[in-house]
Amino acid sequence: VLGILVVANTEPLDDSSFKVQESILKIFAARAGAELERQKAESALAKQLQKALLLKKITQEIRHSLDLNKILQTTVDRIGQIFKVSRCQIFSYQTQPIDTIRVVAEYLVPNYSAMLGGEIPLQAAACLEQAFSQDRAVPFFNVYEEPILEKSVCVYEQFNVKSLIAVRTSYQGETNGAIVVHQCDRFRK
Repeated sequence: VLGILVVANTEPLDDSSFKVQESILKIFAARAGAELERQKAESALAKQLQKALLLKKITQEIRHSLDLNKILQTTVDRIGQIFKVSRCQIFSYQTQPIDTIRVVAEYLVPNYSAMLGGEIPLQAAACLEQAFSQDRAVPFFNVYEEPILEKSVCVYEQFNVKSLIAVRTSYQGETNGAIVVHQCDRFRK
C-alpha cells in the first residue's frame, strides 16, 4: 500500500452506477500508485547519483595528490560539505600498546571546538566500538538518550554533539579507523 484514494460527495451514491464508479476509481488509484512509486524511485536514484558524484569528486581530488594528510582532509571536507554537518572526522585505530583512536583529519564549521589530534582509548568511544563490530553505518539521533553512549556523554557535551553517524574503515577485512560525522546545531536523523 502506497496511499489511499478517497472520493467524497454530499449526495448518496447511486447503486445502479456503483460498479462503473468503482471501475473508474480503480483506474485512477492504479495511476496514482504508479506515480507515487515513480517518485519514490526518482528520489532513490537522486540519492544514488549524489553518492556517485561525491565519490567521483573525492577520487579526482585524491588522484592529484599522494600526500596522505591532504587526501584525508579532502575526504572529510567533501563529506562534511555534502552532508551539511557540523563536524566530520577520520579516526585512526591502533591496537598497540592498547586499543586507541586518534582524530587524523577533521572538517569543522565555525563556532565549534576542534578535536583534531585528540587520542583516546577505544573503550571511551562507545559509538566507535559499535561501528567497529559491523560493516554498516551506525546512526545516533540523540546521543544523550542512547544507553550505550552513556559513558561518552561528557565528551559530547564538551564538543556540542547532538547527533552522529559512524562507519568503520577497513583494509583487507581489518578495521583501521572510522569516519564519524557530528551534527551540533540540532538533532538530526
